[in-house]
Amino acid sequence: MGHTEAAKWALKAGGPKVEKIIPEVRSEAAKSADFTVAQTLLKLGISTFTQEEKDHCLRRSMAVETPVENIKAWIEFGGRIDDKFLDDKLRFAAENNRFQVGEYDKVLSQFYPEDKLNQNLMAAVSDEDLTQAKQWQLLGGKAATSEIEERIEHHYRNNPLRMLSYWC
Repeated sequence: MGHTEAAKWALKAGGPKVEKIIPEVRSEAAKSADFTVAQTLLKLGISTFTQEEKDHCLRRSMAVETPVENIKAWIEFGGRIDDKFLDDKLRFAAENNRFQVGEYDKVLSQFYPEDKLNQNLMAAVSDEDLTQAKQWQLLGGKAATSEIEERIEHHYRNNPLRMLSYWC
């Protein structure tokens, strides 16, 4: 029986004080970064996660690309995203040379400053890398002018092999 299950059982059975196993359950939550474990603790009336623990769990869940719901839950619970980590993740997504952006990357881009998304898109256009510019656009970046948006869309329509390589 896992620590979380033991805590639930102890509450129901009125057995050993739950406080005795709380540190182990919190440790389990921090190791797994699974928000369902944290929810169990919250339901047990234990909401004493430190900011450091919340941040750690959020970073861990993003690093191992857990389900998007898990990441959203840690953010809503108060986890803060490390700007460098977020920047690295989104740059990797933009440099991936495919015209599809995953749900995971879209969720992360919601916490990226909009002006940075726009700057990165325009930097890709300046470098004549319209494939990467399209990626930044899919992540939420906006082109400075409609002419630039048209250039990106024209490139997108004229390079169907990039889309095909994603699906193969």
